[in-house]
Amino acid sequence: MSSKVSDANYLRENMSRRTLLKTLASPSLTGKMIERNEVSGYQSPTSGKITFNKNADPGSFGIFSDIITDCVPLEVVLDPYKVVELSSIANIRPYLHPRYLILNSTLEDYTEEQDEEDRENMSGILLATHDAPWVAGLAIQKSEAMMSAHAIAFIAWRRPKGGYKFAYYDSLAYRRGKMAFDYTDYAFKSERFEEKIEFIDLNQYCFKSGKVLGDFHCAQYVFNAEYCYLYALYFLEKWWEFGAKLHRATFRKTIKATYIVDPAKITRASTHESLVYRVTMMSFVCKSLLAFLTNRSSRKYVTNIRKNTSRIRQYVKDFQKTYGIDLLST
Repeated sequence: MSSKVSDANYLRENMSRRTLLKTLASPSLTGKMIERNEVSGYQSPTSGKITFNKNADPGSFGIFSDIITDCVPLEVVLDPYKVVELSSIANIRPYLHPRYLILNSTLEDYTEEQDEEDRENMSGILLATHDAPWVAGLAIQKSEAMMSAHAIAFIAWRRPKGGYKFAYYDSLAYRRGKMAFDYTDYAFKSERFEEKIEFIDLNQYCFKSGKVLGDFHCAQYVFNAEYCYLYALYFLEKWWEFGAKLHRATFRKTIKATYIVDPAKITRASTHESLVYRVTMMSFVCKSLLAFLTNRSSRKYVTNIRKNTSRIRQYVKDFQKTYGIDLLST
């Protein structure tokens, strides 16, 4: 991609994003969304707890979570022969790695076979950094035992004096007292790999609640709509917009941008700030999924392409009719 084209695309997308945020600044518009239960979560009738990984109605924020499953079939991820051919959702951007980095996920000791698999897959990414200043993309932490395929973002580059740096971002990572979700702590240990790798946990820059020392949460902790692939991609998009610099200041700025609004003000309840976050992210979800589903090079092993593209386009059409916002042009 030429710099002129990338600069033009950035300017166009950045300006349209500003237009969307300006539109959503209207309390009457977000008030209408709250009234209609738009981009909503599921509220348990017994506990009152709000979650986003269960769809309660056609306006649910997590309405397209099943499309992720169609784009990244678990049976393909767990198949060592097929998964190497699976196109990454990041394939919609020419500056991102077109395949997934596949790693094992466990909270127990890794087996010798799992260590060997992860070393081989990691070596492929590190080798690619010899031909580029950096390699960035999406990694899948797979677990046959838990029947899961969780996505994170990564950025890898070579150190001038030898060895590599590998920065990673897990949008679902959080710590609440003794409760925590952070499988990356187990996966990214230098002793597991043959190369000399310095791992950089970018979740250290996620929002600190201030209630308990050490508590933090990344964006998906609040809105866990099983969009981890798109949350990770959004991080990489923002990093690219900020110049794709391999500096701590840029990483910190990028993490902050993933919250879209003040992270202290986003909540699972339908507040103005939370609606701004959800609608902005829904715009990104629709655009990214459509770009991936209509990309011919992405189609191997992807299922229900026609049905899912039709679903997304109809949702976008209905959203514009109701709120006057075209999610594909913002």
